[in-house]
Amino acid sequence: MDVNVVCTDDNYFFRLGISKVIEEALLSDAEVKFLSGFDSHNLRQADFILINVSQWRLYMCQPAYRERKPGSIILVFTDDFGEKIKNPLPFCYQSLLEVSK
Repeated sequence: MDVNVVCTDDNYFFRLGISKVIEEALLSDAEVKFLSGFDSHNLRQADFILINVSQWRLYMCQPAYRERKPGSIILVFTDDFGEKIKNPLPFCYQSLLEVSK
């Protein structure tokens, strides 16, 4: 079983590290496959959507997310852990998993 991931960060070390975290979390021999491009086609296939940018709110309400894979997980990596708590989530999301760097 492959785990498809869409990621806004092209950093090799970030991708390597997060792929190991996903493999360990799933406790399986699943191969983590990074899909190229942040478009609706890839979002429909992605099991994990990783957003690692300072202006993450700009990515959140794109129309492409309407067609994302049911049950897919969105992870947002922020510089400040309290950022989400201090500011309300975008209206198009009721819950979101935020991971502080």
